[in-house]
Amino acid sequence: MSQASQEDTKNCKDCSMFKGLGEFHVCRSSADGRQRYCKECLRKRVYENRQTRAERGEPDSSSESEEATRESAQHLYVMTNSRIAGEYKIGRSKSVQQRRSDLQESQNFQVKIVATFPGAGWAEGSVHDRLAFARVRAGPGREWFAAP
Repeated sequence: MSQASQEDTKNCKDCSMFKGLGEFHVCRSSADGRQRYCKECLRKRVYENRQTRAERGEPDSSSESEEATRESAQHLYVMTNSRIAGEYKIGRSKSVQQRRSDLQESQNFQVKIVATFPGAGWAEGSVHDRLAFARVRAGPGREWFAAP
């Protein structure tokens, strides 16, 4: 391999493949300025880590303890609206009742709280990932899901 091509590639520490530098996220703290793992391997690692933490009932983000604490104080909720049967909004909020009121004021339909999971706001991302196949694509927002 020539000197120029060696400088334009990096070996992923997970899959052991040499890939172009564009296949690695920027990391200012590393000597070469790139992450150890390629984007594909890093994505797999993050997904597997989230799955494992969700199975254990742990927050999926431990990198910033302040954020994890803030999210754990939030509640996971499921809401529905009077306009479209079978669609549910899954989100998180410190005050589920206030969130319902805010939604109802800005919309032309009644909002009903179906379920609340106290302290489980951290699980919102995992729930959204698992229900991605049922996500309602039309309209604003990414938190509405159709019942299968």
